[in-house]
Amino acid sequence: MDTLRIELPGGQWWEIRTVVTRRMRKAFRAAGLKGFLGGLTSNGTVVDMGDPEALKRLAMSHAGEWNLDAIDDAFLLEGTVAWSWPGIVTLDGIDSLDEQYTKPVLTRMQALYAETEGAALKN
Repeated sequence: MDTLRIELPGGQWWEIRTVVTRRMRKAFRAAGLKGFLGGLTSNGTVVDMGDPEALKRLAMSHAGEWNLDAIDDAFLLEGTVAWSWPGIVTLDGIDSLDEQYTKPVLTRMQALYAETEGAALKN
């Protein structure tokens, strides 16, 4: 397993995977859809997915229901191998940390795990 240890303030550290597995990619894509579909299905509204204007109207009318952190959450949960804090890695545990710890980890993960449009079409 290819990993990278990120040194953090106060002697803390966070170890992440540097190579995306199939399971990770599936989780990332599912998180993206979950974040998107949460806004589409909140009122049981039926939307013509082929109508860009209908999608735009729906997106703007339900902007508060989009889960903008869904992909970042998946990166942090799926990409973490270990960390210096006690206990297992959970979303609640991650969310309780100061951004001085999570931001550099997430920034590195975004660079490693981001899927380009061309790569998404090939898979």
